[in-house]
Amino acid sequence: MKLTKLLDKISEYGVYPYTCSADNPENHCITYATSEKYLNKIEESKKDIIILVARDETYRIGDPIEGSFESKIIRVDNVKKTFILLHNYLNRFEDPERHDIYPMARIHPKAHIGADGMRYIREGDALINMKHMGNVVVKDYTEIGPFSTVARATLDSTIIEDHARIGHGVYIGHNCRVGERTVIVDGAIMGGSSEVGNDCWLGLNCTVRNGVKICDNVFIAMGALVSKNIDKPGMYVGSPAKRIGGWDGSW
Repeated sequence: MKLTKLLDKISEYGVYPYTCSADNPENHCITYATSEKYLNKIEESKKDIIILVARDETYRIGDPIEGSFESKIIRVDNVKKTFILLHNYLNRFEDPERHDIYPMARIHPKAHIGADGMRYIREGDALINMKHMGNVVVKDYTEIGPFSTVARATLDSTIIEDHARIGHGVYIGHNCRVGERTVIVDGAIMGGSSEVGNDCWLGLNCTVRNGVKICDNVFIAMGALVSKNIDKPGMYVGSPAKRIGGWDGSW
């Protein structure tokens, strides 16, 4: 569906000038869903919202939740690409959310807070990045070292929790979350939408793949590659990272 036709279709439902994530649905917004899980989550929010879904997917769209607004489902050929083009158009004159740096956070002047992440789509011969409209939240007693980058979120917040420590030359992608008292050592990389729990240690030059979630009390060794979710505390080494035993919390 062409963008102009999509805008015409949206206008039939009313005025929906904003976009939002499926994780945090808001009234009078447009979002997208790629699974029944997200469809159900959006429905349960009882928000007045338009949902883009893939035309060729066969997952069931359930009945509206009692007390919710009527579902407004629009099927499109390439749901992620269509949403990004629509999002960029609706936000072309809008400023991103302001960062929220807590007063007791310490950020080195050569750290970069709020760079755009890399959420690219191909449109003809061009590469188009999704306009990042979210922010970065850095909570109290956190320290971020020089030449480290924390990317702003696409729509919500990239969050660094209380008492975290970010070393030199660390990259934390958009939509990430770093837990309380977690230490991320020099050169480590967290891909977009990855999460690390509380009281973890990420060693020199390790990499956490985008979208991966790591539970509390995990030690990731130097140079390790975390390519799958970790839901059991302990010490992990290698590429891909594997658990070799427990961890007593010492460094």
